[in-house]
Amino acid sequence: FGKPLIVNRSSGTRVELFFDDNISHSKDCTKIVDVRDQKGQPVWPVYAQTHYLCRAEPLESICDDEYFVKIVKDKESMFFRKLDARASLTSSMLKARTSNLSGLDPVSLDEYDAWSKEKQQLSLQLNSVSEDWRHEADPLSPSSKGSRTNGLSDLEAS
Repeated sequence: FGKPLIVNRSSGTRVELFFDDNISHSKDCTKIVDVRDQKGQPVWPVYAQTHYLCRAEPLESICDDEYFVKIVKDKESMFFRKLDARASLTSSMLKARTSNLSGLDPVSLDEYDAWSKEKQQLSLQLNSVSEDWRHEADPLSPSSKGSRTNGLSDLEAS
């Protein structure tokens, strides 16, 4: 565990940021920072790195007076994109909830199979391959591909 950072993921007005030069950009861990939500649940490392953690590069920050300002602006723009996406999703869910679905036929979950069309196509493809293979495997079959001589292919016969 690293330094604790407690974040409020549902806040629409504030972003918590943590600057450190030892923050790892690994998809599996944040190394020096232990990011958790208000309930104490760990925040997914990639999400934490995207929204809350800022790897501070000492040399860049010394050379660029606006270094930290630029990072804050970048994180702020990601924060507003997240808020826009959340608002769009909420709006879509409310529209779906209030739309008139009475004209649709209810389908039982036991009867519904989302993959039925794909399964049918795969079955047809497998049957076709199976037929081709059977004809290929039978050297005496008139529909077998290539000429055969006593069960030998042209290369084996020569």
